[in-house]
Amino acid sequence: MGSALEGSLTAGTRPEFVEHIDACRPCRTYLSQLTTTVQSLGSLPRPRTNNPRRADLVEQFRRQTRRDEPSS
Repeated sequence: MGSALEGSLTAGTRPEFVEHIDACRPCRTYLSQLTTTVQSLGSLPRPRTNNPRRADLVEQFRRQTRRDEPSS
């Protein structure tokens, strides 16, 4: 789901993902909820921080979540 939200599905996985989402109501609902959450969080003001480790931590989190995603 993360790759779909980020718009980074590959050309090979996108058709399978779309087909599944079209056929699976629970996944469609979940994707809709995630999309709403991401949009809502994106509209919040970003906190100001001078923490030099923040970018490193965010990147580590993103790599980990991509690695943990099921490959369908």
